[in-house]
Amino acid sequence: MASCEAAFFGMKAEQIIEKLGKPDKDERNDEKGYRSIFYDSKDLRIALNFKCYDSQENMCSSISVNWFY
Repeated sequence: MASCEAAFFGMKAEQIIEKLGKPDKDERNDEKGYRSIFYDSKDLRIALNFKCYDSQENMCSSISVNWFY
C-alpha cells in the first residue's frame, strides 16, 4: 500500500475492494449500520479494517491498523 492511506477515507466499499483486491473477510453489521472489510498480511503481522457506515453514505470513515512487530 502507499505511504499515505488518507485517500481511502470517503471511498465506498466496492472502490476499496477494486483497489486492494478481494478482502480476507467482508462483514455487514445491520444492527450497528456498517460494513467492515478486513485485510491481513500473509504473515498476519498487519491487519486492516475499513468500516463504511450507512450514516456516512456508505463511505469509509474509519480505518483501523494493527501492526505487530
